[in-house]
Amino acid sequence: MPVGHLDRETKGKHIMCMTYKQYRSALEALGWTQVQAAHFFKVDTRTSRRWALGEGPIPESVAKVLRYLIKHPRARLEDFEHELQT
Repeated sequence: MPVGHLDRETKGKHIMCMTYKQYRSALEALGWTQVQAAHFFKVDTRTSRRWALGEGPIPESVAKVLRYLIKHPRARLEDFEHELQT
């Protein structure tokens, strides 16, 4: 299943959002568990679980990294640091 995004306008600023379903799909596409994602993003495992259950917003930086890693499977961390700043 492709990992897409929702667009919304917030105070005149265009923001891309990731839903909990898209987060779960992204993890599945990468072959990651919620625990592995938590370790990668350096958050508590409960935080990753909350994101996967829709109990908390997924930070845009997390969404950007997941989208980039899916699009560029051989990417290294240094390869997408620029992506996080845009």
